[in-house]
Amino acid sequence: INDYYSSCTLCPRKCKVNRHSTFGFCREGATPTIAWYGLHKGEEYPISGEHGSGMLFFKGCSLGCSICQNNQISINSRSFTNYKSSSVEEMADMMINAQNQKAASISFVTAEHFAPHVVGAISTAREKGLVIPTVFNTSGFINKSTIDMLIPYIDIWLWDTKTLSPLVAKKYFGSELYPHSEEE
Repeated sequence: INDYYSSCTLCPRKCKVNRHSTFGFCREGATPTIAWYGLHKGEEYPISGEHGSGMLFFKGCSLGCSICQNNQISINSRSFTNYKSSSVEEMADMMINAQNQKAASISFVTAEHFAPHVVGAISTAREKGLVIPTVFNTSGFINKSTIDMLIPYIDIWLWDTKTLSPLVAKKYFGSELYPHSEEE
């Protein structure tokens, strides 16, 4: 897992910083920080069901959208103080706990920049008995190699496409790579 963070290229920005010693564009290091987790009924019924989805909201974001609806979690960390650094094992336990509370699914929100940990956590949770579907709630600013890493572990992709215009992307995200973030 940790090798991915030594010269980070998990998102199309490919900032190549060593996230073990500094923060990437995502404003995060190499340890996932969960801003909030619990049952959440705010998604479509097939994902949330009667009891909600077991949501894990991750701190930080590689898109950096100036009009972000989760700004208090992803960008402006001073306005939200309920963060918890989490290991693979702790995230797996969060998933099992949500399943035990009758969650319809497990949803990872803004987790692109921690994809290796998500894979490890899902694998560990499945070993512990996780059987409900997993959902990757993404801005869509993600490399193909990161998607390929996640595909065996994610059952549902909740793709929140922001724009199809590189000009709009440049204005609001500071990168014309969105939505066409092809890898070179």
